[in-house]
Amino acid sequence: MDQWLTILIILAIVIVAGVGIYHVFPNQIDDFFSNYITNALAALPTP
Repeated sequence: MDQWLTILIILAIVIVAGVGIYHVFPNQIDDFFSNYITNALAALPTP
């Protein structure tokens, strides 16, 4: 039961840190993800 509590705490810290970073660097993160998604879609084989 303790391991679930540990996992939840780690997830909460990761989410809070991610939101904090996103508020500090929104443009860079948006560019990174849009580029990443574009590259990932381009890498998919076209039917």
